[in-house]
Amino acid sequence: MNILYTILLALLLSWVFSGILNRLKLPSVLSPLIVGIILGLQQVKDIVLADSINLEVLSLFADIGLIFLMFYVGFELNIKQMVKTRKRSYSISFFSAISTLALGFLIGKLFGFSNLVSVILGFSISIANEAIAVNILDELGMLKSRLGSIILTSGIIDDIVGIFLIAVVVALTGESNFSPIYIIPILILVAFLVLFVYRYLLPALLLMAEKKNIETNIFMISVIMALIFSLLSELLGFGFILGALVAGFLMNNAIEERRKVDYKESRKDLFKMSAKEFKTLKKKMTIHDTTLNTVKTTAFGFLVPFFFIWIGLNVDLSLFIESPLLICALTIAAIVGKLIGSTVGNMLAGGSSRTGFLIGWALNGRAFVELVFAEIARATNIISSEVFSAIVFMSILTSLISPAVFNYLVRKK
Repeated sequence: MNILYTILLALLLSWVFSGILNRLKLPSVLSPLIVGIILGLQQVKDIVLADSINLEVLSLFADIGLIFLMFYVGFELNIKQMVKTRKRSYSISFFSAISTLALGFLIGKLFGFSNLVSVILGFSISIANEAIAVNILDELGMLKSRLGSIILTSGIIDDIVGIFLIAVVVALTGESNFSPIYIIPILILVAFLVLFVYRYLLPALLLMAEKKNIETNIFMISVIMALIFSLLSELLGFGFILGALVAGFLMNNAIEERRKVDYKESRKDLFKMSAKEFKTLKKKMTIHDTTLNTVKTTAFGFLVPFFFIWIGLNVDLSLFIESPLLICALTIAAIVGKLIGSTVGNMLAGGSSRTGFLIGWALNGRAFVELVFAEIARATNIISSEVFSAIVFMSILTSLISPAVFNYLVRKK
């Protein structure tokens, strides 16, 4: 089937299922996941995805969708709110990681795996994917709330830990582009590069963008920055998710700083401005929200669904028959571990058990960083195909279950 027909079919089905799920009061993030599973069925796949180029294009769209999603998350990050919630977020991340790691290790040993494989299982279920929670939080208008900030901060901490684990595995297996002895100097160099971009390059680019077509120019700068930082992060072996997040954060703060400068400079001549000058000033003052809305529309309206479709496409239903007990045990351990850790962590940080339980469900989605981690372990023969399949199914099941439960609990609250 022509790739355009495939894209049309995927988006159309996602839109239709989204309407059905909304009527059932279920999160729309499940819609592209369901579509991906349907398209992944062998009979359907032979018709819709018979041409390998279709899969390659969908994979590309999924990667770009994830880049936009994480750029959007970075753009929405509120440092002041993160500072307010850092104690609770760190506590939740720490205890949820410890509890899931312990349960994953225990499951591994019960099934007769080695200590190393059991640790891999533990790490795989300990990493959360806030990307799925972002869609739900945004849908419910909670992304900027205190609860949303705690969830996002905890998820980002999990991402950083997961990316660090991937970097360690890549370095130990010789898959990194750089020798481990160069990692620290390279990170220092990257830190200076980020500082240079934020303090000098971005302000200069934003100043140039204000001269004409400000909305279009700043959106283009945002896309370019997201891609550059994603590529740089990928090149360093940390995965493009971190680079996209950093790019969004830098753009957010750079635009805010530029807006303050524009306001300060124009305040003196505010009453002397012509109608055209006032209109231009108004654009400058609202460019942050305009850029955010443009990124959001482009991401959630077109690209992000392909990220979730790709997750669904990677489901092989026959594996349920081959290793159902391991899949079920790992999924239960992943869910229970996050719930226990988040509840305990939130209570120890001064929060309620109910809120901790809710956060636990929000952070129970997976299906990204841990899959990269698992794939590297599989490719280097650290884990078997059975263990790898169990991790994949655990990721899919938690990503299907957690949004529905989280959405229900939030609406009930």
